[in-house]
Amino acid sequence: MAQGARQSSLFAAEDFSVVYESFSEANFQAYDFETIRNAMVDYINNNYPENFNDWINSSEFVSLLELMAFLGHNLAYRADLASRENYLSTAERRESALRIADFLGYTPTRNVVANGFLKIDSVRTNESVFDANGNSLANISVQFDDTTDPNSYRNFLPL
Repeated sequence: MAQGARQSSLFAAEDFSVVYESFSEANFQAYDFETIRNAMVDYINNNYPENFNDWINSSEFVSLLELMAFLGHNLAYRADLASRENYLSTAERRESALRIADFLGYTPTRNVVANGFLKIDSVRTNESVFDANGNSLANISVQFDDTTDPNSYRNFLPL
């Protein structure tokens, strides 16, 4: 018998119009701590002014109300953060961007650095440079690809 009385007084067991009216008066645009707290205070003031009118900061009800506002702000922030990771333009984590790219059928690869070959044909300098035989190469044009000189490659190598 006590269970039946308790179940009949539950909010979910009330008429649909009462539930609809309570949701129509709720402020679902409240996001941060202050707006959530103010929305809850306004809702209580509008719907239950005779049941609660003690808005002293040391009141337990005000503490619980502020705790729910803090938790609401924290959950709203985390839900917003998680939903932003689902879009490529707003994703900040690398894993999220790779997951979205994979979903779109794109396989990202690393950039390959440029590479190539350098061939030195000749060198001319006025510095003191010597070839493999100890001859001075200052002010002499040295051809490294000279087919008539068998030491052309050896002259390229430093001593």
